[in-house]
Amino acid sequence: MRRGVAQYLTVLLLTASLTYAQQTDTHVGHDDVHALYSLHMLAGNGTGARDSTAYGVGTSIAVNMPCGVTMHVPSGAIYFVEYNGHVARVITPDGNMRVVAGDSEPRYTGDNIPANTSSLRYPTGVEVDASGTRLWIADAVNYRVREVNLVTGIISTVAGNGSWGPVQTDGSLATAAAFGTPYSVAANRAGDKLWVVDIKWHRVRLLNLSSGIITTVAGIGIGDGGAAKVATLLVVRTVSAVTNPSTGGVVLYMADTSNHRIRRVDEAGIIT
Repeated sequence: MRRGVAQYLTVLLLTASLTYAQQTDTHVGHDDVHALYSLHMLAGNGTGARDSTAYGVGTSIAVNMPCGVTMHVPSGAIYFVEYNGHVARVITPDGNMRVVAGDSEPRYTGDNIPANTSSLRYPTGVEVDASGTRLWIADAVNYRVREVNLVTGIISTVAGNGSWGPVQTDGSLATAAAFGTPYSVAANRAGDKLWVVDIKWHRVRLLNLSSGIITTVAGIGIGDGGAAKVATLLVVRTVSAVTNPSTGGVVLYMADTSNHRIRRVDEAGIIT
């Protein structure tokens, strides 16, 4: 797994506000639109210490190589994982930060226990559902996708058997499946489907959270314009799922890194 150039990073959020101004005179009417950007520090004090117990203002707490980040828009809560810190954290709208999952030790200590006393091993991706009650974590080197119930605080495994291995036949139970490296995750608005990027095997897998069944939706063949399942993907790192509010269908966008492309899979499963 490729690591960033900088060992220790700080979480930043770039917020933009758009100022609209209209200027007219007797001869010409035109719009001048000016984008004003401000950079806000949300978390990290510039050091890379591991600390799964710290609670307080986000900028006073060390973070160690933050990786995936997601936001629950209705509440304003921001979730991210630390690759070298082996934790998932939340930043609340008041600027405070706490650990949601992980004890800073790179290991696996089981499921169905309080998430903040459990262990993660080099987590890389994170997603929160629309209701703000479930958090999914790509627990990369535990070869699992973990789910944290944000109401009860309990962590469980929803995909991966904990072993490194080749992709199994589609249609198997997700918890019995092996992964190369689950790297990022994305959910639909209904929260019943979860897409998982397996960066090692160049595939995007779909987990049906209702049935527990996993299938491949992209990454075992060649080219654009055909079924996504048989398209070649090289080192896909991220996937985003956008729900069409009219149809309920989902469009996927993927960073196909080593193909130097951004790929799109439409509701019919066609990749471009």
